Amino acid sequence: MTKMSKGVTDLQKLKKENDQLQKRIAELEMIEERYALAMDGANEGLWEWNPVTKDLFISSRLMETLGHSSQSRCTTTHQWLEWVHPDDVAGYEQKVTEHLKGLSEYFEWEYRVRATDGIYHWVFARGKALRDNNGIAYRMVGSVGDITERKLAQERLKQAHDELEDRVEERTKALVALNKQLSREVQERKIMEQKLKQAKEAAEQANISKDKYLAAASHDLLQPLNAARLLISTLQERDLSHKDASLVQRIHNALGNAEELLTDLLDIAKLDANAIVHEISEVPANRLLLALGEEFQSVANKANVKLRVMPCGYSVKTDPRLLGRILRNFLSNAIRYSASGRVVLGCRHRANKISFQVWDSGPGIPSDKLDDIFLEFHQLKENSLDGDNKGVGLGLAIVERIAKILGHPIHVRSSVGKGSVFSVDVPLCDGVHQSVMLMEPLPKQPYNLSGVPVLIIDNEGSITHSMADLLNEWGMVPHCALSKSAALAEMKYAEQPPVAILADYHLDDGETGIKVIQDIHAEYGFDIPAVIITADRTQTVSNECERLGYHILNKPLKPAKLRALLNHLLR
Repeated sequence: MTKMSKGVTDLQKLKKENDQLQKRIAELEMIEERYALAMDGANEGLWEWNPVTKDLFISSRLMETLGHSSQSRCTTTHQWLEWVHPDDVAGYEQKVTEHLKGLSEYFEWEYRVRATDGIYHWVFARGKALRDNNGIAYRMVGSVGDITERKLAQERLKQAHDELEDRVEERTKALVALNKQLSREVQERKIMEQKLKQAKEAAEQANISKDKYLAAASHDLLQPLNAARLLISTLQERDLSHKDASLVQRIHNALGNAEELLTDLLDIAKLDANAIVHEISEVPANRLLLALGEEFQSVANKANVKLRVMPCGYSVKTDPRLLGRILRNFLSNAIRYSASGRVVLGCRHRANKISFQVWDSGPGIPSDKLDDIFLEFHQLKENSLDGDNKGVGLGLAIVERIAKILGHPIHVRSSVGKGSVFSVDVPLCDGVHQSVMLMEPLPKQPYNLSGVPVLIIDNEGSITHSMADLLNEWGMVPHCALSKSAALAEMKYAEQPPVAILADYHLDDGETGIKVIQDIHAEYGFDIPAVIITADRTQTVSNECERLGYHILNKPLKPAKLRALLNHLLR
């Protein structure tokens, strides 16, 4: 009985142990199933290797990835190494050896394994050795996963990176080359700019030299003519016999022709040297017309020509000095060729411009000769005058050049036997038309200048003496001075201050007539009407006189113009 109960007890104990074992097996199977599911989800397989027997177990997951059936197993290390890429075998064995020796905590390695189709797959293996008490590895377990797609992506990324680096390198080389080229171009540009600057400075210096030369030439050439004209004009004022008066008139005409020739040649030289600068401003047309009418009235009276100036209430955009030069030539020619006839100066409004016109009753110009009159040194035989009164054929050539500088078209209409019309078109200013009164012809008899004191300042005694003789003939009281100190002395001892100052521009020791006039005004505390008489026809002198409100007359001086200006100043 005792034996039987003992057997029952052992059986119960054995059954209990069996139940526990079955439970443990079930738990292990569940753990294994979970682990397998996790490995499947991670696309990885399991491997186990015995470093002593070289037996190798690889899960079906990786075997299927390599093209083997799920029942296939790789049983030895030798068989597995046959599938590893030859270039990766040495690295694989080195990593395994290092881990077995305890040189690394884990075995980790990326390498290639050949599938059944001959294509190599990239795998990543990771594992750890189990060791005995002596640290000797007796088992290695781990996971292995297919990383081919990742490697391909890395390869594509590396290829793109390499291509990008190549492109960056190419661009860098191109930029370096471009930078070198730009540096060369910048350097060349700097050199070119320096050369241009030097050339500009040289050109400006040349222009300054030209201006100085032309000013000096104007002064030196015209100064003797100025003295001669003053002397001739003085003789003309005296009561001469018919024979002597005729001789003096012929000398006067000859001097006039010489003066005109020199003046025209100097103007041509200035135009060729681009020494004439124009300044556009708004100019009342009537002011210009009245000034020209007053200037040429005595000339017309002397030629027995009836001069009529028509009023104009508009303002124009022009350089008044250069436009005046054009109209003076038109008027001079019209009076010259219309002896005992009529000349009309006026303007017409046409769209956005004003046409300044000079009409004459001269012999007219054949239609086939209209272009020829603008040629240099060209005169029409049909209209030739006597030798004492004809021009030199430069006036209209100069007019044409000045008109081009201003951008003012010139026109000419003519009818043989009836007369001609010369005109120049000038841009119209915006504004309201102003009504003006018709200008009546000026009196043929000049105003009485008797007893009027005038101060003459010129550094050449021949000029002051000739000017004094002329003014004496007009009944004026001239006071002559060769310098500022002499001028101040003359005014100090004069019975009454002068009503006008006639001063040369260029005096001795770098002094100018303008500076002397300013000093005289400062000395006496009041302004005296001043006229600058100069052979310097540069824009600088003209602008300075205009700014200060001084009148300017060019040498050789025309006595009729001087007398008209004095009449104007004394009104």
